[in-house]
Amino acid sequence: MSNFLNGGLARSFSPETLAVVGRDFDGLFDQFFGSPRGRDGDTTRADGSVRALRVPTHVWEKDDRLHVSVDMPGVTKEAISLTFENGTLVVEAERKAPDLGDHKTWHNSLHYGLYKQKIAVGDSYAPETIEATFVDGVLHIQIAKRPEVQPRKVEIK
Repeated sequence: MSNFLNGGLARSFSPETLAVVGRDFDGLFDQFFGSPRGRDGDTTRADGSVRALRVPTHVWEKDDRLHVSVDMPGVTKEAISLTFENGTLVVEAERKAPDLGDHKTWHNSLHYGLYKQKIAVGDSYAPETIEATFVDGVLHIQIAKRPEVQPRKVEIK
């Protein structure tokens, strides 16, 4: 039980009550901003279509390389696909929900399902230089700029 002071009087709330309040708040939030998941973390909509996960992604350029970091907790390296086609880097992954059997969920803010991100990098980067690592649930991708688009020092004669 959790105790909260209300005008000097302690009030007790059971975990079940807090779970209901949490679910109600999550539902209200999802109504306004949309939800990448359905009931109990399910990513399938009522019409059968699949909701895509939104995961934190950081894209930056440093020196002669483009860097991309994608947070993917709970995803295995084998569940990730990385492709480069027509100047676009495509990252796809799936986080599968664990099979918990018959149980009662009090609260679930974890997200499961498909993830797909397209990052247009254009012709300035060389696809043959792509390197990717996956450490501690973070996918890190690096792509070098093509030599012909890199700044070069011009000798004055």
